[in-house]
Amino acid sequence: MKTTRFIARICLLLSIIAPACGGGDSVNQTGTCLTDGQVCSLALVVTTKDDVLKRFGTPSDTTSGTGTGPSLTYVCLRIDNGVILYSEGVGLQFDTNNLLTSVLMTRSGTDAPPVPACVDTLKK
Repeated sequence: MKTTRFIARICLLLSIIAPACGGGDSVNQTGTCLTDGQVCSLALVVTTKDDVLKRFGTPSDTTSGTGTGPSLTYVCLRIDNGVILYSEGVGLQFDTNNLLTSVLMTRSGTDAPPVPACVDTLKK
């Protein structure tokens, strides 16, 4: 259920951001793209919400969980003449003590590298 909500949130953010990026003669980037190294540096029940905010900056979306902890979502798009070359969404779920409990990541587009293998170990 949490996975479905994260994916839905990432898809919603991508659908809102993409049209606003418009076209142009050059590649435009919006949002925060995270490197494989940044994502793989996270550790479940060790990394805190404050750690993430210091390392990655302001997220695209933040929610407060009811009965769970907060979640942060980072979305990145690279667009060339209205065509999405690359989209990335990273959802981070925390417990009520603000410790990381789950990481979900999706990447798509013609320029998208695969999701790093470490993400499999960061899912709950």
